[in-house]
Amino acid sequence: MGPLSTRPLHYNPRMIRRVLSDAAESTPYAAARRAGVDPKTAYRWAAIRAADPSWPSDALIDEWEADQVEKAAARRAAAAQTREYRKRVYLQRGPMLIDSIGTVRRLQALCALGWTGPQLGARLGVTPARVGHLVSGRWTQVHRDTAAKVAALYDELSMTVPQDPKVLRPTQIRIHARQRRLAAAKGWAPPLAWDDIDRDRAPVGFVTPAGIDETVVDRLLAGDQVTHTPAERWEAIRRWDGSDNALERMHGWNVARDRRQMRDHEANNESEVA
Repeated sequence: MGPLSTRPLHYNPRMIRRVLSDAAESTPYAAARRAGVDPKTAYRWAAIRAADPSWPSDALIDEWEADQVEKAAARRAAAAQTREYRKRVYLQRGPMLIDSIGTVRRLQALCALGWTGPQLGARLGVTPARVGHLVSGRWTQVHRDTAAKVAALYDELSMTVPQDPKVLRPTQIRIHARQRRLAAAKGWAPPLAWDDIDRDRAPVGFVTPAGIDETVVDRLLAGDQVTHTPAERWEAIRRWDGSDNALERMHGWNVARDRRQMRDHEANNESEVA
């Protein structure tokens, strides 16, 4: 930390001068109580004044006032941005965030064709990491502009299988075939597997954006003992219309604990979106 006289001021310097003047006639504690500031703050000011009788100087007052003007401008800009956002929400007659399932399915379908994250990101104007976040289905909502961009890109590429470039560098060897294998391993359905990509249940043999195989869920609800993921167990619990005890007897699950974990997971997702 620099010299005492150059410390940033968080109070009006003119008020500091008044408190110090009052403290000289009484005590820093009494002056602080009359001014409505913390007595420890008044004692600190008195110590700084003892080390530098000119503190706070006129230069510091000018600097403080300039800083206040800058902060006021920042507050006005933030308020204007908030008003613009509310105006956009009003004009669009709806929320800015919408369900992400259609966006996730479209990106997964393009990956199933062989399109890679960097290629999709370049066409969407976002980073490959952003494409990875979207395609993972981690978020339950996306901005409506993002959904519109992905839908337009899906309409453009859904009937086009990408081809490897004619001149291959070592990093380009069969990149699209590799992407198709990765998508198949994750159970991502290609475009032709969907009739209505926004509303249909996941096609048989493919998984939902949350990593759920509908066939496995249906068998769990029927009472079959099949290998399943936690996401598939949670989905079966959501759809179960009987008692929790019956489901526990059927599969040996701790349904109450699963429901608590489901609520915690959903609460964490909502906080990330916010």
